[in-house]
Amino acid sequence: MSTRALRRSIGRKDKERKGSGPRGTSRPQLPVRSNSRGGILASTVSKLFQPSASDMDADTSTRNALAGIRRRKAGGEGWRRMPRAGIVVFFSALCAALLWAGVGSLAQPPAAAGGARANSTRGRGGSESKTRTRASSAGAAATATAAGTSARQDGSQETASRNLSRRPELKTRGGQLAFARFSLLAEYPHDQHAFTQGLCYNGGFLYESTGLYGGKSTVRKVDTETGKVLQSVKLDDKYFGEGMVITDDKIHSLTWRSKVGFSWDLETFEPQEQFHFNTMTGQGWGITTDGESLIVSDGSEFLFFWDPATMKETRRVEVKLKDGRPLKKLNELEVVKGYVFANVWFDDNLYKIDPATGEVVDAYNFSELYPKALQKKELTSREAVLNGIAWDPEEDVLYLTGKLWPRMYKVKLNDAKADDDEKAGPVSSDGSERRRRQQ
Repeated sequence: MSTRALRRSIGRKDKERKGSGPRGTSRPQLPVRSNSRGGILASTVSKLFQPSASDMDADTSTRNALAGIRRRKAGGEGWRRMPRAGIVVFFSALCAALLWAGVGSLAQPPAAAGGARANSTRGRGGSESKTRTRASSAGAAATATAAGTSARQDGSQETASRNLSRRPELKTRGGQLAFARFSLLAEYPHDQHAFTQGLCYNGGFLYESTGLYGGKSTVRKVDTETGKVLQSVKLDDKYFGEGMVITDDKIHSLTWRSKVGFSWDLETFEPQEQFHFNTMTGQGWGITTDGESLIVSDGSEFLFFWDPATMKETRRVEVKLKDGRPLKKLNELEVVKGYVFANVWFDDNLYKIDPATGEVVDAYNFSELYPKALQKKELTSREAVLNGIAWDPEEDVLYLTGKLWPRMYKVKLNDAKADDDEKAGPVSSDGSERRRRQQ
């Protein structure tokens, strides 16, 4: 009633000023500008609270009540009810202001909006350009190749490859530079359910040991090119298989925490013997041989040298990077030309170690061997990391794979100096480059 009383009062004053007819014969209106955005909204809101003329004429008691309110207002009593009316006016003005702001933004000229979008696009392009420049200078092969291919179509792709060969440095770890100096010769299928722990090459075949509990740990013979498992033996459910090595006519395999190892006949895969061992961590990880001793890793920074006749430790050496820091989490091992090559758990580098001193003399980066973008599409486990080294001395090539990887890679290492432009080999083979360009 107070809101209506206010409007009736305003209407009466307007009628008295203009000489209008008796009360109740016309609707009082709030004084608003009908030609403005705010005025239109305020007028609409006002009508929602106004009684119609027919209602006033039909109900005499309502007209008398309204007249009484006007009389009290004229005597000063009506101002007590003004706050409610003020709230209505306030919200009407607020709605008008919001409407004004909204219509104003919609009324922006199309050319200006288009220009803003164009500027935003140019900004993203500039950011991409800077990113590509930084990646190229750091030697990120995939990014630089993509930049060279997309930016130019006049033969500069060849130039980009040469630049990558000149600056192949990808990662620095503890003062040890890791270079992507390898050529990818072939790519073969690999059992994606194989949790690869050890890998060896012998007589044209690959021999692999796999891990995990519950009967998933195996020792197997695999066709190199097809990835087909030709022979296999399972470990007991309680064992978690680890690395393996071939000496003479036997396969020796380790377990993770059981401190137990097994020897198998190379031809028949029949169990020959079971042996017990101990390491600094009490675990078995990787194992290889230099022809005289078995060389074992246990997840620490140490390499342990065992007598193959007794499986007992004869000496150990701590593996250190060039800055003197220990290289921990040594995993799968392989002896290549007198050096121990080691995987490190959750590391994309292959470390070349002097077995006499434990010094890391070189490192090879394989982060582009199985590109991360492709891994995200094909791999489902975070444990699916690079692990598995086998050397074919006749071809002087390495076979590399990873835990739960669907591929086996045949690569050729390039031992040229990183700053030797004429001898430094490509980051990867042409096939690898083509695959990345297709992604």
